[in-house]
Amino acid sequence: LIDVATRAILGYYLTLSEECSADDVLKACRNALVPAPVRQLKNPRLHYDPAGGMPMQTFPQLSYAGWSEVLIDNSLAHLSPFVRQKLRTTVG
Repeated sequence: LIDVATRAILGYYLTLSEECSADDVLKACRNALVPAPVRQLKNPRLHYDPAGGMPMQTFPQLSYAGWSEVLIDNSLAHLSPFVRQKLRTTVG
């Protein structure tokens, strides 16, 4: 999920299906709302940029911040009544 105004990535969910499902959309939305811990990298040569990270990791006040509009390119999964109802009740 990307904020259109800032182009910041708010959250994501990886699926290996050809088409995303309603569950995939809801999981991506959850990941955009709920803060996740920074993953520990196992390779000592890899590291995160200290100034990088998801917006809610850099600015904790953005945790659980909702949005007013959802648009998913090339998919109709977000138009499912189940997804719409779930987003209305959780995000508003």
